Amino acid sequence: MAYTIAQVRVAVLALLDDVSAARYTSAQIDQAARTALIDYDIFKPVIRTYAFETDGNKMMELPTSFATTAILRIEEYNSDPDLVVDLRYRAKMIDEQWVINIEDTQYAAGVTLTIYYLAPNTVDGLDSAAGTTVLDTSLFCQGCAGYAAQSRAVSRAESINLQASVMAQLLQLSQKYLTAYMAGLRNRPAEANYYPMSMPEVRF
Repeated sequence: MAYTIAQVRVAVLALLDDVSAARYTSAQIDQAARTALIDYDIFKPVIRTYAFETDGNKMMELPTSFATTAILRIEEYNSDPDLVVDLRYRAKMIDEQWVINIEDTQYAAGVTLTIYYLAPNTVDGLDSAAGTTVLDTSLFCQGCAGYAAQSRAVSRAESINLQASVMAQLLQLSQKYLTAYMAGLRNRPAEANYYPMSMPEVRF
């Protein structure tokens, strides 16, 4: 079941034994979710495709709205899957805009290329995201709980009303949840679950 951010907040508060939200605010849990998503992106990235129409140039600029941390693969589109061709390419970011260069050929304008790229995971309702891509919801909530407890421990440490025993308990709880979270993420390598079977050499 894919959770919305509202459901994540409820689950995380339960893990932190704060169902009445007396100690943790929604803003704190949302920030913890953003941090947990960074880890989730590393181990379980989302791979999307983008249809790009060539413009006749050797060096082709992708739209400024195209955002990713990595381009993984480029194919020449064909309606017959057996005739799809993997292309050798170079891809780099210049002045905050992706530029691709298909090696060994220069396409005329109007040829459709399929670009595989990394996209961030999202939780529905968090930062206006529409839809949740996080699959392991219970595991993800443990990560959120760990980061929320860690943040509160730091806040306690900086408070003039320092309570060392409470801070130690929070750090222990944080370590418990974050250890379980990272172990769960590592149990299923991203390469085995998400990446295409064959990948071209990406050179810059």
